[in-house]
Amino acid sequence: MERLGVPASLLITEPFQEIVDSVSPTLGAASYPTAVLPHPVSALGQPELAVLAKSVVDLVSSQLAD
Repeated sequence: MERLGVPASLLITEPFQEIVDSVSPTLGAASYPTAVLPHPVSALGQPELAVLAKSVVDLVSSQLAD
């Protein structure tokens, strides 16, 4: 998306951080904006997801604004 001029941020869970760190440089995205969430998120209910979203909204917003 960023290559098309659309700001983007990658949201991942903790176990995928190492993979992203090792693969992103080979894709030309070594400093790609990333927000790391606790794992797992699939079992969270709506209230917990809302809390999680609020915890990263400022980070993601700033990444998209840069």
